[in-house]
Amino acid sequence: MLDKSKTIRKLYIIVYSNMKDIFFNEKGGAIYVEVNSGYAHPGAYSVYLWEADSSEVIIKKTGSFTNNCPCRIGLPIPNSFNTGRIVVVLATLVITEPIKDYKLNVNFIQNDKIIGSYSSDGVARTYIVSHEIRFQLKCEEKLHE
Repeated sequence: MLDKSKTIRKLYIIVYSNMKDIFFNEKGGAIYVEVNSGYAHPGAYSVYLWEADSSEVIIKKTGSFTNNCPCRIGLPIPNSFNTGRIVVVLATLVITEPIKDYKLNVNFIQNDKIIGSYSSDGVARTYIVSHEIRFQLKCEEKLHE
């Protein structure tokens, strides 16, 4: 029998982000995507690199948050090939009580500097929090032409 005195939590929530532009230096070092989470919640992620104006997936990498180390995924070089490509990150965190706080970070790194990022944190009202985050890669030199 269900105890109505307790709050019932939903099973999951999915958070979708708008497309975010990431500006990189065509002549700079390699570009990396770094995914990490906070509060030691288990979970997993997938990073997809889609060809510009195509349905072709160039890179698909998966990982988990169990080792508490940020994962860095290198994008293809030369950097000029990445102009217009789309990066999609799918990340799922399993909220383990008693800690209901969560944090998810996605960073784009070039020459050891963050050139773009996405961050989400809060207090989960569900057992599973999933994010679908989309980024478009743009060459900063093309802005000045």
